[in-house]
Amino acid sequence: MLQAAMALRKQETSLSIPQVLDLLKHSEGMEAVDVQEISKSTLNRQLNRRGAKKNRPKMEAGTFQRWQQKFVNDLWQGDCSDGLWLPDPSNPKRFKKTYLISFVDDASRVVPHAQFYWDMKLPSLLDCFRKALLKRGKPERTYCDNAWIYHSTTLKLLCAELDIKPSFCTVKRPPGKGKIERHIFTVQAGFNNVAEHAGINTLDELNSFFFAWLSGKYHKNVHSELEGKMSPMERWQLDKERIKRVSPVELRRGLMMRCSRTVNRKTSSVRVDNLHYQASLALAGEQVEVRFHFNDDSEVEIWQRGKLIEIARPVVVGTNIDFSKYPGKTKEEPRGTTYPAFKAYRMALVEQEKPDAGTFVAPSTLITQGEFLDLFTEVLGSVLSESQREFLIDFFLRHAPFNKEKVKVRLEQTVEAAGAHMHMRAYCERLFEAVVQTRR
Repeated sequence: MLQAAMALRKQETSLSIPQVLDLLKHSEGMEAVDVQEISKSTLNRQLNRRGAKKNRPKMEAGTFQRWQQKFVNDLWQGDCSDGLWLPDPSNPKRFKKTYLISFVDDASRVVPHAQFYWDMKLPSLLDCFRKALLKRGKPERTYCDNAWIYHSTTLKLLCAELDIKPSFCTVKRPPGKGKIERHIFTVQAGFNNVAEHAGINTLDELNSFFFAWLSGKYHKNVHSELEGKMSPMERWQLDKERIKRVSPVELRRGLMMRCSRTVNRKTSSVRVDNLHYQASLALAGEQVEVRFHFNDDSEVEIWQRGKLIEIARPVVVGTNIDFSKYPGKTKEEPRGTTYPAFKAYRMALVEQEKPDAGTFVAPSTLITQGEFLDLFTEVLGSVLSESQREFLIDFFLRHAPFNKEKVKVRLEQTVEAAGAHMHMRAYCERLFEAVVQTRR
């Protein structure tokens, strides 16, 4: 057993004793060994005597005052760091570096969300922050370094709409945000050094392993700096009644990126990220604000003077010009004669059918994400796979809110007409046509 432990420590000198014991369980010929009976201090002493010492990185010199928030979600610390090198999806013969984007709750050390990405750009940060808010509620304040993405207009507007106060550390003083720095060190010394040798070839495999490590190891291990020697998750549970949840509707609205544009006078279009979106002719030459989601280029919102004017979609280039769409080119049609019966019918129908409340729907009529997934399971008559659940959750977050009854009726109609064995995309397209497009 000792020889196997020495071999592991020599393969990766940064392994801690708990990591060595975890890996021993899966080492060849060690299946029968009960690692729970092995003394950590004894094993550490024996490894040190035999020259298999742990390589400890140098810490920054200086003394610093300790501080900690009283309750969970009083403060989240955020930062980015380098990750592992993985095969480049666009060129498997080359390797590409990943980056870790993390948020840590100051009081409990719980990680609201952390994930590896291919870059440290704003869309990746927004994706990580969105998932953190949905999983752990909203913090009173954030505390990040001075990277430009943390000072972005989109992130500031999101924080303003959700009443979150952003704050920033002193430049070039990483110990000022010691908890997130310590979390990153723990990931590098407790996860990266194992993941690097675990046969990981894709970003999905890396994140799948990382999420399992967070929930199974990091959140459950006793944290020496927490009062009562609790684990981060145990400390989080003490304040769970104080957590303020964020609805998908609030989050979707707050996460929209914004930019000012002048609508093209000749084509009545606006350009966003190299895509042209068609606005109405009346807006040609006007100054507007364009709002859009960083992970959805199917449409943008056109705002003017604080009001939503219209939804613009990508320009479809045709083979001919339809001159009838331009002012002065349409032939005026004669106004139809008003007949008493027609008018009476219109008035009666208007009186009978009250106008749709649109987005101002009572909260009780809206379907939650969990109910949305349960409804699909019930109507399709089968348990959803992990990939199906991820697809439906992504669709829900993009297009919520939904009316419960409308979703149920449309889904049942689709199953009755086409069966219960289509791809989730087909059912979502029917919902999009019947529920989403009709409210615009």
